Amino acid sequence: THLNDALVGRLQNSETPHLAAEALRRLVEQKMREQTRHNIVRQTAFSERLQDLMTRYMRQQLTSAEIIAQLVELAKTVAEDARRGEKFTPPLGDDELAFYDAVADLGSARDLMGDEILSGIARDLVVQVRKNLKKDW
Repeated sequence: THLNDALVGRLQNSETPHLAAEALRRLVEQKMREQTRHNIVRQTAFSERLQDLMTRYMRQQLTSAEIIAQLVELAKTVAEDARRGEKFTPPLGDDELAFYDAVADLGSARDLMGDEILSGIARDLVVQVRKNLKKDW
């Protein structure tokens, strides 16, 4: 939320841009974990994307300014992803969205069934899991 153009410009033009890039990577990674802690599908996708960016940076395929710009874009994507459940009618909660992503991640399920049916399946799964949830002492 604090990443504006002035801050990004300062990071890119700093005397130690590699340290700024590493600090930004850590912040993005922390936010990714916070936003996707219940959603393994999204967590894996964002982690792979971050790892790919850092690998390209380590191989010197990206400059410090470019990695900072890419990390800022990834941070914005993570922030937008946190509000992704609101696009459904009615909106999906975090648990429902995690089930939706797990079901939709199975090949062509989204193409065959569509978002409405998959979101309905996710809602039903959450209801059934909560209804049958028992303490395991």
